Amino acid sequence: MPLQKLQLRPGLNREGTDYANEGGYYDGDKIRFRSGFPEKIGGWIRLNANYFVGMCRSLWNWTTLQNDNLLGIGTNLKYYIEQGGVYNDITPITYQDSYSNVISTGFTTLAANLTANANTIAITTATYFPQNNGLIKIDTEHIYYAARTSTVLTGVIRGYDNTTATTHTAGANVASAFLYVNDNSNAIDNQYLIIANATSVGGINAAVINQEHQAQKYVATGGFFMLASTPDGNSANASFATSNVVNAGGTITIQYEVPPGLDVYTYGNGWGAAPWGYYGWGNAAPVTVGQQLRLWTNDNYGEDLVFAPRGGGIYYWSALTGTSVRGQYLSDVANVASAGSGVWVPKITNQVISSAIQRFVIAYGANSYDPTDSNTTFDPMLVRWSDQENPYQWVPEVTNQSGEFRLSNGSYIMTARATRQEILVWTDSAIYSQQYLGPPYVWGFNVLMDNISVMGPNSVITINNVTYWMGSDKFYMYSGRVETLPCSLRQYVFNDINKDQSWQVYAGGNEGYNEVWWVYCSR
Repeated sequence: MPLQKLQLRPGLNREGTDYANEGGYYDGDKIRFRSGFPEKIGGWIRLNANYFVGMCRSLWNWTTLQNDNLLGIGTNLKYYIEQGGVYNDITPITYQDSYSNVISTGFTTLAANLTANANTIAITTATYFPQNNGLIKIDTEHIYYAARTSTVLTGVIRGYDNTTATTHTAGANVASAFLYVNDNSNAIDNQYLIIANATSVGGINAAVINQEHQAQKYVATGGFFMLASTPDGNSANASFATSNVVNAGGTITIQYEVPPGLDVYTYGNGWGAAPWGYYGWGNAAPVTVGQQLRLWTNDNYGEDLVFAPRGGGIYYWSALTGTSVRGQYLSDVANVASAGSGVWVPKITNQVISSAIQRFVIAYGANSYDPTDSNTTFDPMLVRWSDQENPYQWVPEVTNQSGEFRLSNGSYIMTARATRQEILVWTDSAIYSQQYLGPPYVWGFNVLMDNISVMGPNSVITINNVTYWMGSDKFYMYSGRVETLPCSLRQYVFNDINKDQSWQVYAGGNEGYNEVWWVYCSR
């Protein structure tokens, strides 16, 4: 039988069975098709040897007027600017307060002999020992425990930090590596904070205390625990108490960074499923309620940066101040306009972008400008914008162009993207075109198409003046009109995707290969 040349169609097709796809490719992994032929997709290399904390949810790259190449990185815990391989923490400070003599140390003794392989530990008193995820030292052995019930430590890992597990006798000292701070419940779980002006407490030096720490909430009282270690968070370098001291440390200052967010989207129902008081006192959530994960939006205002966590405030970072200076509330920056008793920069927003050509800062989902409402009621369908060429002026007046407009189609604004001639705005059921009109109306909004869907806030990308996005059951594109994007993997993708984690979907592009990528969570 003579040899025959096989001519296979390029691309993967999963709309039928592998037998029905005769003469084509049915399955593959890490390949692309170029000029009709399959090609291996290359791997990746590490940017540098440094690291940041948290799950990265945002990357924003730009170059300043001084030709500094910067990369904004938003995680569920912090916000960084990478420059020259260094991750500079610019996470804004949202609150600061001073406290007098509120630091206590955990120090006690063993209540019974301890063998080298025991997995529970009885101590004499548990005051000022964390209820969860604690670290103690007995003689020279470091021991981690997962939980504390009364005076018994459980879920222990012996010989922690490469120390040696050994026997210990009753009455031996048990020292905690955690300090308890009674700050009247201002900190929350995993929040980063900076302590200053503290004195030494219970054998732990002031230099160890006066640093950045990550709070561990203690549910029984109004304060939090913090690991007494160096900023690298390495427990092997932790300091341990040498005595039991209650309420010392002098007058300390605590700066609280932007509260952390979740790294996955979670669901709950019943009591406590929504923010406190959301359904009224004593009323449980009637249906399953989503707890959104931490998502950042960021954009440039000239060479500066405006950024915001979804559901939080708007922050501003000036390139002239350098990466040693943290971002600030936009309402705290000099020259902010004020009216009456309040500052009218939006206090809450779901997304912030900059209109680069017209020079506006625009918030999608925000609290309205309403002097009678104390500027606090959040409207997920409201679009607000600053004055032109003035990101600090949000008070609508006849002498400026700041204002607001409420969209009507949908329940909330999912996302917005600036394109060459317009800004595209997606609600949960429609897509709008936002175009600059000039005074007095400033911005005009037109529905491009309703009864459409969008998978998540980051499932949209614009490449070569064409915008693509993933919907709940199909792919779309917009190049002047909304169209369904043909896809031979549509059935496979939307049967495989974990829609509970739809807000983790990210769209990306590789213009060198004329590609659009969507990264999603599989079931």
